[in-house]
Amino acid sequence: MEKNIFNKEQIFLDVELNTQEEVFNFISSKAFELGIVSNKESLINGFKKRESESTTGFENGFAIPHARIKEINRSSCIFVKLKNDVEWNSLDGKPTKYIFALMVLENENENYLAILSEISTKLLIDEFKAWIINSKTKTDILKSFDIKEQENKNSNNNSVNVVGVSACATGVAHTYMARQALLRAGENLGWNVKIETQGQKGHEFQLTEKDIKEADVIFLAVDISVDKDRFIGKKIYNVSTKKALRNAEEELKNSIKESTIFTNDNKNKSFNVKNKNKQSLVQHLMAGISYMIPFIVFAGLTSAIVAGIANAAKVTLTPDSTGWVKFMWHLNEFSNIGFSVMMAIAGAYIANSIAGRAAIAPAFILTMIGNNPSLVWQGYFQNILVEGQNGNMVSINSVMQPLNIFGAVIFGLSVGYTVQWINTKWKIHQYIQPIMPIIIIPVFLTLIFAVVWMFTFGPLIGIAIGYLYTGILALENAGVGMILVGLVLGLLSGVDMGGPINKIASFGATAMIPVDGGLAMGCAAAAFAVAPLGAGISTMIFRSTFKDDKELGINATVLGVMGVSESAIPFAIKYKWAIIIPNIICSGIAGMIAGAFMVQGHVGAWGGPIIAIFAGVTDKSGNFIGILWYLIAIIIGVICHIILFRILVEIQTKGRISKDSFKAIFKKNSKSDKNKKTRKA
Repeated sequence: MEKNIFNKEQIFLDVELNTQEEVFNFISSKAFELGIVSNKESLINGFKKRESESTTGFENGFAIPHARIKEINRSSCIFVKLKNDVEWNSLDGKPTKYIFALMVLENENENYLAILSEISTKLLIDEFKAWIINSKTKTDILKSFDIKEQENKNSNNNSVNVVGVSACATGVAHTYMARQALLRAGENLGWNVKIETQGQKGHEFQLTEKDIKEADVIFLAVDISVDKDRFIGKKIYNVSTKKALRNAEEELKNSIKESTIFTNDNKNKSFNVKNKNKQSLVQHLMAGISYMIPFIVFAGLTSAIVAGIANAAKVTLTPDSTGWVKFMWHLNEFSNIGFSVMMAIAGAYIANSIAGRAAIAPAFILTMIGNNPSLVWQGYFQNILVEGQNGNMVSINSVMQPLNIFGAVIFGLSVGYTVQWINTKWKIHQYIQPIMPIIIIPVFLTLIFAVVWMFTFGPLIGIAIGYLYTGILALENAGVGMILVGLVLGLLSGVDMGGPINKIASFGATAMIPVDGGLAMGCAAAAFAVAPLGAGISTMIFRSTFKDDKELGINATVLGVMGVSESAIPFAIKYKWAIIIPNIICSGIAGMIAGAFMVQGHVGAWGGPIIAIFAGVTDKSGNFIGILWYLIAIIIGVICHIILFRILVEIQTKGRISKDSFKAIFKKNSKSDKNKKTRKA
């Protein structure tokens, strides 16, 4: 550490103090005497404020209290070795005896993190802690930093311990595939790698306190925001699941060189991610959608099954029904509960991703308000008349529609960033801080937003959304409108196999379910399965061409049936444009055919044959014949994919394709299969 930051004058050994308060008073007095700070009381308050956010006590008797205030004259560190132990509410519950107090200029963010990073890193090394504990002089304390730096240069890469978390937006494919990629890469490097998955099944392969303590770096392969509080004081490296999947070894190596010490002060920030703000926004949105998916799956499947049975039996479900019809009516009401809260869940967890639990209740309630047009002020436009559906002139207020997913996004983001601003920028008295997340924010913030929404933006946005829905429905009901919608959604779905563009199609189609009954979702759902099924089945048909891809093919086929388009990614890495082109074109074909048949998908953000098995698709009238049309759309898309993929691989391998070689592709395959059977016989 630099001499102007840490020197002998700032080291105090065998000091007799009995409480944390006395420690802060002692350090602040010495800092004032040394000219480090201009106001002793301000520094004491700075230490206390930081301590109120979370403990700065680490383990084994070490603590790093720190303050960044305007009264500090120069960035410095003071070390105090106490005669006796002091209670500090440390992470391991043990008292503290060895204290590194950091005082950093208010605007020196990089310097602040660099100093904190250096000391925090040292405290992860047992030899450094042992040296500090056994030091008898100030010189010994200073030497410990030099000795440890030299030892670190000679560290053995083969002993690297990496633990981490993988989590994607849907909590299905990328989550587990990223984990496997990192485990394989760790094995190749000779490193110890353990990855916890946070998917739809919950937290699996969970990290223990020992795992985290012994880790050299925490590797986060995540597309959504995850809780990082347990990693405070550790080095963290953050990438998307897609990056971890494609370049696992390279990213593991980068994690050692480019990781950043994670502290309570930067826990809401992204680390080592390009285009931080843009990616962070997408992560927050996908976090909300991932929590919404189980609700929409329950509501969509239950509703589709009930509607299909009712249509087949030609009965009408009413509260006055009797017998089994009454039971079906109750099931339908259960599904309506899922539909009624799913957007509020999305809004709540978008806000939670940004600002934590305090933002959940306001965003949930406000999203529910946004989905009820009758709760906004009707007086502004009630005298403006427009033509209604039956030709009569009606108030423009009748055009207002529920915000649905737009409400989740509007309130999730606005509440999330407001709560984050309150938590990070407001100077709140320590006695008020405990009631902020349970009273002040849920009650007052919710009411303020609700009143502002009711009298200002609510009426305008409600009417605008109404006209937007009207326009989309008009397009879908036009002669070729649904075919065009299906083509566009299909093309988008096939571009990047579960990546951001695919998620745009999924997000948009899901948002339209309450409006068009799932027509857009039916197109997207059919398209999701084409890329993995086309690639997987190709390896089974053209075994001689894809002999090295047998396992990839089986995996892609199984996951393709489940609608997991990410399972085609390994093929894209290997074959590049030869498979990306059929992915896009043939996904578009499947979406277009589903649109032509007016297939309705009732399960948001999910697709593939699996949802047909569970009656998650119908035709526009709610009949199960839609399952057949849906499967036909997928089959045609997959057949086109197989043919186009094989042709493009031939061109990629040989540089061109002639008419004769085009015919020979399929003949060669059939002959080779016959020869194999003959040889076996």
